[in-house]
Amino acid sequence: MIDNTQTTASQSGTLDILFVMHNAGFVRNYEGVLRNLLARGHRIHVAYEHNRNKLGENVQVERLAAEYDNFTHGAAPRRETNDYWGVAAQVLRTYLDYLRYLHPRYRLATKLRLRVAVQVPAFLRGLGRIVAAAGPWVLSGFVHTVRCIERQLPPAPQIRKFIQSRRPSVLLITPLVDIGSDQVDYIREASAAKIPTALGVSSWDNLTNKGEMQVIPDRVLLWNESQKIEAIEIHGVPEDRVIVTGAQNFDDWFNWQPSKTREAFGRVVGLSSEKPFILYLGSSFFIAPKEAEFAQRWLAALRAFPDPVVANADVLIRPHPNNTRQWLRDYAYDARVHFWPKYGADPFAGEFKNDFFDSLYYS
Repeated sequence: MIDNTQTTASQSGTLDILFVMHNAGFVRNYEGVLRNLLARGHRIHVAYEHNRNKLGENVQVERLAAEYDNFTHGAAPRRETNDYWGVAAQVLRTYLDYLRYLHPRYRLATKLRLRVAVQVPAFLRGLGRIVAAAGPWVLSGFVHTVRCIERQLPPAPQIRKFIQSRRPSVLLITPLVDIGSDQVDYIREASAAKIPTALGVSSWDNLTNKGEMQVIPDRVLLWNESQKIEAIEIHGVPEDRVIVTGAQNFDDWFNWQPSKTREAFGRVVGLSSEKPFILYLGSSFFIAPKEAEFAQRWLAALRAFPDPVVANADVLIRPHPNNTRQWLRDYAYDARVHFWPKYGADPFAGEFKNDFFDSLYYS
């Protein structure tokens, strides 16, 4: 895509890459890719729409800036939500994401539908339900009408100015499928300026349980053939725009070896080096708000299992970094249950990923 398109690449073949992200935490998913591109001499500017740092998301982006002179980062402009067109864009795009969950394929996805519904005005929700009740074809026609109205909105001047000032060789964007995403404007402005665009699908579930891909970039870079089917059938991406790259945030894992011996790992987390252990990987709060309660029932069933090797196995529980608090309650865990990493661990530290790999490797 890039090689065959006129861009602002220098005579040396290096590119000026603008990578727009929802927040700086997405650097974690693309760190290996970014380092590879930077090592080749390409210039990268990461622009994040939300300067969220509640889990230390900015640590990695600042680390890259300290290591590479050809890497910069900063805030990405967004539509103003206090003016008429900004509000209209937010409402219409969120409504399109809501209408997606009224399709029969999502009839059992109650929680996903409710997550979007609370962001939609009540009268629009009611209208959507009436249309959906008339059948999929009527709903499809209604969605087409709303989409046509959204596409007539005037461009966002602050985003156009930002694109023009940066003059990138290529625009990368992620995740694009957030509910009511402003990233639609970045794709449209870059396309209008004849700048190649690409979406990086950042996670395994992005194409099925987020918002709709309301504009199609020049290329969609995704993990596997399953996601390719989702992009084509659910989001309407032409097949010739899809490139299956593999899961970029796991590239490093193919060559990794444990950072500690089994004995050393056991000493760190409190496990016996003589016994096998079962690893429990925690989920996010959205998926499992009462996971610790479930774990109590799971552990009871485990201890009652007829095979003594299973029943007496050590258990290592690895809470999701966004869902650790519920595990702090005073549950009656037996001495064979261990938690790692400890509450408050930095999920962006190198050791955090090493511990994750070691946990999987030795379980």
